[in-house]
Amino acid sequence: MLNSRRLMADGLPPKATSRLLHWLVRAGADEFTVTVMGIHGEVAADADAFEDAIEPFVVGLARRRVLVDADGAGSTREVRVFTFSDASLDSLLPFISDGLFHNVPGPGGWLEDFAFYRNGELLLGVVTHLQEGTLRLTTDEHAEVAKMGVVSTESEEWIGY
Repeated sequence: MLNSRRLMADGLPPKATSRLLHWLVRAGADEFTVTVMGIHGEVAADADAFEDAIEPFVVGLARRRVLVDADGAGSTREVRVFTFSDASLDSLLPFISDGLFHNVPGPGGWLEDFAFYRNGELLLGVVTHLQEGTLRLTTDEHAEVAKMGVVSTESEEWIGY
């Protein structure tokens, strides 16, 4: 049984992000999604570089539970899904060196609202503009993650699952 816990930006510092994402791969996470953003009319070189790096891992569109902009019952919408593996994580990490919560809009483009899934079930979701996320794991998995320096709490202020 998965338990949801609140994750704030200060509970997942950039240096712990890589550890957590590698752990998620080992724990069976197999997909992720992210919103790639750019400013209308600007060449988004950073967003384009991300798209090029992650293109080999595109699975396609799928309906998944999301934390923002859901369009139906069960908080789902159609999102672009990527394979989550050691290889895709290696391609992703250079673009998130400041962590999953880093969100500085700029002409180069940026990434926001990451979600990581295991067998279609959300394990980790981030609402970047709120600087808050949900971590859905078993009790034992939450304990393992806490040992990595990832701090989560039982209450969720703005988002829930």
